[in-house]
Amino acid sequence: MLVTSKATTSPNRSAFPARNPLRRAAITPEMAVSAHETFMKHPWVNALWSKRGPGPEKLAHMEAILRVLREGGFSVDQACRGYHAVTMHTLGFTLQALDFPIDSTNMKAAATAFLESADTEAIPYVVEHVQPISTIRNPAMSLSSCSI
Repeated sequence: MLVTSKATTSPNRSAFPARNPLRRAAITPEMAVSAHETFMKHPWVNALWSKRGPGPEKLAHMEAILRVLREGGFSVDQACRGYHAVTMHTLGFTLQALDFPIDSTNMKAAATAFLESADTEAIPYVVEHVQPISTIRNPAMSLSSCSI
């Protein structure tokens, strides 16, 4: 049994008027976040997602993402690529969050220690990526959002 029923599988059409299909397509990130939250609550689902045939809940999830993309103006090929990009990003991000070697409560200290020991001139973009984590108030957010 695949646990995806708690994930949002259909867009809230009242929030996105039919006359603006591209705006309606913006709901896809909400669907990905919902799926990610479900995967985090049920980590065993990640291993099964790509290995088993789709059941009714997975098919509903797939249909919802593809519907939003197609009705948002994407071609069949673009919707296919978009679906796989959203799905693989969601699964990969979830696996990283579940298996990240630094506990979220130690993230700020780890970022600070890294910045103190790194050759910051050689890796300026890594530094600008890590630096906000060293000053973040809620270190648990560092894995769930780059908008710190």
